[in-house]
Amino acid sequence: MNSIDLSSSNSAKEYLGHLVPCKIRYNGPSDEFTDNFNMDNEEMEVLNNDVADESKQVYVNYIRGRKIIGQDVLPIFGEGSKAFLTENVISSDATMEEEFDNTESINAKPIATLNKLINYERDGNESRLSSELQKFQEYIELNDIIHNN
Repeated sequence: MNSIDLSSSNSAKEYLGHLVPCKIRYNGPSDEFTDNFNMDNEEMEVLNNDVADESKQVYVNYIRGRKIIGQDVLPIFGEGSKAFLTENVISSDATMEEEFDNTESINAKPIATLNKLINYERDGNESRLSSELQKFQEYIELNDIIHNN
């Protein structure tokens, strides 16, 4: 039986997640974003001056000198929603049925919590960002209707 154990989620490290619009073509550790991925707090303050709703706040960042603008995705799920990064743990206490089916029981446990998950678009392409967030909101609403949530 597969499950997700959130009992240790309170002790998980907290991070800020970023979805960036670029192809990196590299899979592994990197120091690229340590010095080259900096929030522009001054510009964010100017852009968010008239924004009363925190869920509509705009984030400004730079990747290798190119400006990207983003918004937090998590508020779409509703107030109090959280996102987790998990790792799979294969359980040794498989049931008789699972042993008969020769399947393994996989359990997920949280290793980190995302305070925010910011989806970015290139500067000048903010309409695509709004469109993506609107489509994602519609997907969540449809999913709730299908699953009677």
